[in-house]
Amino acid sequence: MKCNVFAACCSLSVLVGCANIDPVPRPEIDPDLTWNSAMATSGAREDSSSATNWWQAFGAEPLDALMQQALRNSPDLMAAEQRLRQADWQMRATGASVYPSLNAGAGTSVRSDQDVEGDSRSSESTSANLGLSYELDLWGRVAAERASARAGFRASEQDYRAAYLSLTGAIANTWFEYQALQARIQIARDNMALSEQVMTVVEVRYRNGVASAADVARQRTSLLSQRAQLPPLQFQAQQTRRALAVLLGAMPQTLSVEPQALSDIRLPDLKAQPPAEAIFARPDVARAEAQLQAADADVAVARRAFLPSLSLSAGFSLSTAELFSLSDARESDNAGLSLSQLIFDGGRTRAQSRRAEARRQELLAQYRQTLLVALQETDDALGRVTLEAGQETSDQAILAEAERALRLTEVRYREGSDDLLTLIDAQRNLFQAREQIVERRLSRLSATVALYQALGGVQ
Repeated sequence: MKCNVFAACCSLSVLVGCANIDPVPRPEIDPDLTWNSAMATSGAREDSSSATNWWQAFGAEPLDALMQQALRNSPDLMAAEQRLRQADWQMRATGASVYPSLNAGAGTSVRSDQDVEGDSRSSESTSANLGLSYELDLWGRVAAERASARAGFRASEQDYRAAYLSLTGAIANTWFEYQALQARIQIARDNMALSEQVMTVVEVRYRNGVASAADVARQRTSLLSQRAQLPPLQFQAQQTRRALAVLLGAMPQTLSVEPQALSDIRLPDLKAQPPAEAIFARPDVARAEAQLQAADADVAVARRAFLPSLSLSAGFSLSTAELFSLSDARESDNAGLSLSQLIFDGGRTRAQSRRAEARRQELLAQYRQTLLVALQETDDALGRVTLEAGQETSDQAILAEAERALRLTEVRYREGSDDLLTLIDAQRNLFQAREQIVERRLSRLSATVALYQALGGVQ
């Protein structure tokens, strides 16, 4: 058997060089640019690999347990992982084009012929062959295809990061909302208890002839109103629990959520890097950058389609005039070098090249837009965190004054200095202040989650 042809082809495949695709330069962002929101920046940003469990900064063990369950069972995250695997295998398939293609085949047959005189003759044959082919990447087209596939895989990695960040953010927000509803349910019960106490006072005053029947009706209306608020809150809590179960990949009817007071959930002291550093940690920005890199490589592939292609081929075969046997077989080998050059295709190749260039310009514009949106969203998130913190301080002061006003008004009502309408108004103010405290804490937690997402899950 002669192997010199195969050795020559393999040597050429090692010696052929690959064209490099230059990375897309990042746009210039002024390093002195600062956020409009009044929040200090931190020193060194955490490594993204150590900050993937960003929710642990809230110090809530039940939330961490739910997150771990979601990472194991969430259908959305599983689907995103499989899309990433598809991109990985696509990249591997494209990368295999730098190696020679080796094919083997074998066959055997029996043939019968009949001449004009009616005599029949039969012949038997068996053959086996081995063939090798390889395209020399003289102009870097294959290297550009590989670069495009690698950039496509990086874009898919960022899609997975975005799905991961979106899912964990949704779970955190839903869990916070469930705990807020539980707090509102307890507030509604406390409000009912307070209304019942006042109802008792009004009824005593009515029996003593101090209060009127209208006063009794007004307070009973207030009490019934408080009772009517409880069932919708309980229904919303059940809805939220079922929504949380779906996010976790659990049966909505069986999920049990451990209660935790909102005040016990730690609010992280999250700081933001300067804009020139912070936005490039976001998965949407990294994805747009990878897509632009892939588009650059696709343009290179399209342009190189105008250049000639050079291919090597070699083969070796055995054949014999026997059935199912290669004894005393005849050997033959061949080698070839082929060159092909596009002459005319009706403008299809040129149109594909122009399309690739237009696609690159589209992605370049989208990349710039993504950067602008990232800067906006991050600044908005920073501003919202600062705003909600200040508003919660104000709400705490309002609650303290509402509690004091109700105590004083109730004393004055017992003494006959204030009427029932004033007392009911003081109750209403207290109820609203209690609700607002819970809503504000929920808003602060949600704002912090939004800031983590705006910063790409790292700080």
